Amino acid sequence: MRMVKKLKIVFLPCRENRFLPLFLKPKFLNYYLLILIFLKLLTLPLLYFSYKTPFFAEISKYVLLEMVNQERVKRGLPPLIENSLLEKSAYLKAKDMLEKGYFSHYSPEGISAWDWFKLVGYNFKFAGENLAIGFLDSKEVHEALMNSLSHRENILNSAYREVGISVLKGKFQGNEVYVVVEHFGTPKPIEPLTKEVQKEKPKEKLPETTTLPEVIGEKTPKEISFEKESFLTSGSTISGILEKIQFKTVEFIVKRYTFFLNLIIYTTLIFLILSLFATIYCDVFIYRKFIVDYKYLIPRTIFFLLILIFFLYLDQPKLVRFIPHKLLIYGF
Repeated sequence: MRMVKKLKIVFLPCRENRFLPLFLKPKFLNYYLLILIFLKLLTLPLLYFSYKTPFFAEISKYVLLEMVNQERVKRGLPPLIENSLLEKSAYLKAKDMLEKGYFSHYSPEGISAWDWFKLVGYNFKFAGENLAIGFLDSKEVHEALMNSLSHRENILNSAYREVGISVLKGKFQGNEVYVVVEHFGTPKPIEPLTKEVQKEKPKEKLPETTTLPEVIGEKTPKEISFEKESFLTSGSTISGILEKIQFKTVEFIVKRYTFFLNLIIYTTLIFLILSLFATIYCDVFIYRKFIVDYKYLIPRTIFFLLILIFFLYLDQPKLVRFIPHKLLIYGF
């Protein structure tokens, strides 16, 4: 009962609050507005902090994959399945661009996206490539890709069945950047051999190991990912605990921070509207006191609602633009 009484004092007009809910009093609104502004502006340093961590690339890769499949499911298309060969080809392309300092579907030697597909042994029927560089936020780069016709066609192409995404960090034109490579594909169907061919063809002994390091001379994306996340199963040392906290913080910022912030804003907006109408209705039709200062209350609340609507409009990708960076995309 005490909790109900407290909620009534905060949100509904009654004798205990002199017919003006605490939620609509100037002091309360001012403090609450300052808290929301702080939370909104906190997005910028949090994003910059997460950008500098070693976990940002791996988390961003899976967020981008989720966004791609969400766009497809919305339109009745099947979600894309991760393919290890496409992930390898995307990793090779990203690594090559950072090492040679170019941003294009063709390398300085004329190597195209199709060559990377062939290099890793992906025999494709349909294939496509999206490139992005210099982003700070997964939502920002995904929105940019969806707003571009060629990139959008790749993401929503009904002919594609599989995808491989790589996000790598490196130097490009003197700046430290992340590069994104999305490789889309559908493999060619394997034609069954006839009985005659099967009899004539001798059985070949497959090599015991055929891995990406044999091609590029270093670790595969899966091995790199395993090393980055191995601390999750490591001992409970102080450094291990700090790494876990850092990883979970970056994961929350990249995946969930904007969602929870908007949830707070939407909730506040609804409470403000309901509380405002309840105050006016009760004062005029129930209590008949006519003591609420509407000249102050209505303009103040409308101003507060406009601030909240502006916050909702200023979503994370728009806010990220305040941090100096140059996002480039390229796709075919």
